[in-house]
Amino acid sequence: MASIRKKPNGKYEVQVRSSGLRPVSRTFSKMKDAKAFIREIEGDSELARKLGAPVRQTLTFQQLKDLYMVQYTGRDPSTDGRLVFWCDQFGNKQVTDIDALDVDDGLLRLARKNYTGSTINRYKSTLSAVFIFFIQHPDHKRMVQHLKFTNPVRQETVSRFRENPSKDRFLSENEQKSLLEACEASHWDRLYLLVLMALTTGARKGELLNLKWSDIDFHARTAMLGTTKNGKPRLLPLTRP
Repeated sequence: MASIRKKPNGKYEVQVRSSGLRPVSRTFSKMKDAKAFIREIEGDSELARKLGAPVRQTLTFQQLKDLYMVQYTGRDPSTDGRLVFWCDQFGNKQVTDIDALDVDDGLLRLARKNYTGSTINRYKSTLSAVFIFFIQHPDHKRMVQHLKFTNPVRQETVSRFRENPSKDRFLSENEQKSLLEACEASHWDRLYLLVLMALTTGARKGELLNLKWSDIDFHARTAMLGTTKNGKPRLLPLTRP
């Protein structure tokens, strides 16, 4: 759709609106030149696309998060929880409006909660993966190129967090005894069994909480973990404490 407006200086301003494109505006000294321009651009869709910048699509981070999780095939169960944090941080902000400062604010918020450097870096890498998904998605490619949008997580101004090397520490016999006595005194009657299993098998809390009686072979003294962190089943030997 095109329109011509005569300006106070006597010139003619043409505005052409095409679906999916920003309005194209040109000014001419003569009415006949303005009309000729309209005929030319309305008859040449390729020319219209070249002259008009792509319209900025409306996509909030929450919407992007939902799209990302639909196609997510990773095995990390914490991914969705991390992205819930970022949705809370960015709210309904447009994806292309999120910059390095916004990302850094979120990371520092995690640091103020006394999260470890390694945990903060997991939040950071999860967010980066979402932006990579957005940038590489064919539906957003043209807009990304026009706006020159880049992954804000990878900007130099975003804080980096040191990961301290983990240290193995084993409980002494007295510490184990005190721990189990405290568990026996707990109001939760399953705490003692849970901690005892953790001490004797080395399994993770989530793995133990997901165990069913059908996973236990009392004769062989084993427990089958169906889903572990690496996505593979694992057999636990059940030893005496």
